[in-house]
Amino acid sequence: MHTDFILELRGIHKNYATEEVSTVALEGVDLKIKKGEFVAITGPSGCGKSTLLNIIGLLDIPTSGELYFRNQAVHNLSTSQRTAIRRDHIGFVFQNFNLIDELTVYENIELPLLYKKIPKAKRKIHINLLMEQMGISHKQNFFPHQLAGGQQQRVAVCRAVISQPTLLLADEPTANLDSVHGQEVMHLLSRLNESGTTIIMVTHSMLNANYSHRVLNLFDGHIVTDTLM
Repeated sequence: MHTDFILELRGIHKNYATEEVSTVALEGVDLKIKKGEFVAITGPSGCGKSTLLNIIGLLDIPTSGELYFRNQAVHNLSTSQRTAIRRDHIGFVFQNFNLIDELTVYENIELPLLYKKIPKAKRKIHINLLMEQMGISHKQNFFPHQLAGGQQQRVAVCRAVISQPTLLLADEPTANLDSVHGQEVMHLLSRLNESGTTIIMVTHSMLNANYSHRVLNLFDGHIVTDTLM
C-alpha cells in the first residue's frame, strides 16, 4: 500500500444472514482514499452506504476482503485492537448527534480526552479553544436537550475532532437540521478538511456532496461511479 493512502479496501464483502434470509450489503468493494481527501458517499437508501462507513470506522467487520488503515491490515484485528485505533485515530459524527444527555456541553466534548488520559489543565485549554472556534462557549454548561439541533451538531463535531483524529467519518451529518444549520455544519467540516483532516461523509444531499473533492455513488453494494469534483 502506498504511503499517500490513508485507507485501502480490497474486495470487501458484507453479508447479513438470518435463518430465513441472507442479505448482501456490500459486494466486492475496492477503494483507496488519500490523506487529506474529502470524500462523499451517495446512493439510495439501503445501498450499503452506512455499512461501508461502519466497516471503514472499525465498528463492523467485513464478511470477507481486506482493509488497510495507515498501512496496517485492520480487517483481522481483535475487538480491543479495533477500539484502540478508533480511540486514537478516528472521529465520528452521526445524524442523531449521539450526545450523552446527562453530561453538559463541556463534558460531552471532554469525553474523548478522558479516554486518552489527557491532563485536566491541557484538556481545558483544548476544549475552550475549540468551543470558541465553534461559537458555543456560552453554552458550555447547558445540557443537550437545552440546545437547538444546529448547536447539538456543533457539539458533536467538537467531540469528534477534539482529539485531532486522522480520519473523520460523518453519517448524514445534516439530516436532522434545517438548511441554515446544515450548511453551518458543512462549513465546519470543510474547514476541518482544509486543516488536514481526512473526511468521509455519507449523504443523500448533492448540496453537501459538492463540498467534497470526490463523490462515490453506491448502488446495490457496488461503487458504480467515482467522480472527482
